[in-house]
Amino acid sequence: MSVATASSAASARPPEETAPLSVVTRDLTEGLRGDERAKAIEAIIGLPSDDPLLRGLPDAVRRETSRYWDEFVEPLITEHWPEVRDTKFYAKFKIGAQKVYAPAPYTVVVLSKKRPLTVRLMNHMTRWLRLPASFILRGLSRLLPWYTSKRMAKENRRILLMAAFIALVDEAFDSHLDDVPLDERGPLLQGILDGDVEPPTKSFALVQAFRNALDEGTTEEESRELKAAMDGCVAWGEAEIRRFRGEPDDEGLCHRGVGIRTGIDGLAWTVRDYITQSEWNWMYDVSHFIQLLDDWIDLEKDLEEGVRTPVAEGNWTLDDVKEHFDRTIARIGDIAEENGETYPAYVQMARDSYRFQVQDLLQNMIHGIAD
Repeated sequence: MSVATASSAASARPPEETAPLSVVTRDLTEGLRGDERAKAIEAIIGLPSDDPLLRGLPDAVRRETSRYWDEFVEPLITEHWPEVRDTKFYAKFKIGAQKVYAPAPYTVVVLSKKRPLTVRLMNHMTRWLRLPASFILRGLSRLLPWYTSKRMAKENRRILLMAAFIALVDEAFDSHLDDVPLDERGPLLQGILDGDVEPPTKSFALVQAFRNALDEGTTEEESRELKAAMDGCVAWGEAEIRRFRGEPDDEGLCHRGVGIRTGIDGLAWTVRDYITQSEWNWMYDVSHFIQLLDDWIDLEKDLEEGVRTPVAEGNWTLDDVKEHFDRTIARIGDIAEENGETYPAYVQMARDSYRFQVQDLLQNMIHGIAD
């Protein structure tokens, strides 16, 4: 149930356009370098478990995201950028879309106040009969494929296309505009997303294809909402440029805030018929937390590249990692209870599923798979 994060760094930006980095190396003065820093975060987050009760629901969701990736995303890759399959980025691309971004909207569907009647009825039966968590897990795992295929055809397509879009535009904006001056990158992205500019690379041709596919079959209102999310993506890119230049940020987040919120707005749009403000706010909080984790794991690399982050500036500490982790776990259980799921076994399953996904994502970050 991890969600979108902002980008970590531009791979090849003009050095003369980047401001000097003034760093408060709070973690480095504590002796936390490399593996030591990873172990300190593992001590807070924990390691992923092989217990079927803890990983069963995340694994069930991932089977769905993999299935719909093959159905909706791979054909567009074949048409617009098949060479990506031969790059190192491709593994990160799939992990980001299938395991980080796409599970969040499905989590909303299962927990929301507007969750499907079939889920409500199953949970009512388990609560009434006091059935164990293993029964709930088996029920949801078997119900999910049936429900998504029969009742979520529109959402399945949108979820995977949006997840792929977020994962790709992050990479394309950072790594595929080396010859474009910083001031021209935002307008170029706007033109690509609006369909007014010919994509300069195959990566951006695929970005444009995802954006166009997302707009297919939308109502006028849905199209307006999608346009707002796409405009937010451009604002994120412009915020990243301000970060590269070292411009001050009133939020104290080195201009991370726009990126943290942008991906969530896109993902929330994919389940607009299910989501309420409570789930939306929780997704924002998780996005903030995952970006915090990413910046902690990448700290030394960011310092070497002169990349400004709230961790490098000393504004996100290990205490913040623990506080965000504890709060997002507690909040997902609170949302389940507020939405009428008061059976303790169900609430605990929601928290355990989220915990597992964060732990699993952390390992991917540590080992350089999803950094």
